[in-house]
Amino acid sequence: MTDDLLTIDSFRPHEGTTFVLHATAEHRVDLTLAGVRALGPGSHGSREPFALDFRGPADAPVLAQMTYRLTHEQVGEQEIFLVPVGVTPAGADYEAIFT
Repeated sequence: MTDDLLTIDSFRPHEGTTFVLHATAEHRVDLTLAGVRALGPGSHGSREPFALDFRGPADAPVLAQMTYRLTHEQVGEQEIFLVPVGVTPAGADYEAIFT
């Protein structure tokens, strides 16, 4: 599925499930899709802007802001730009915005 076809409804059913981030060929990180949020009407295009909130494991280093390959059993493989937004005892939090 290409980025143009992804909508908020592509992700809502998968909230709480695991996406595998492929940092390198040898290094994988499991991220939980912690939230799916609508961002209001967009000013361009037909897709409603939305945000995905991911949580990484507490024992993993915080990932740099960049595009990563994520895979999911139902959503498939996607290139998603992730931004670290905070660290809590539960793990590192990341956000992806789709406009």
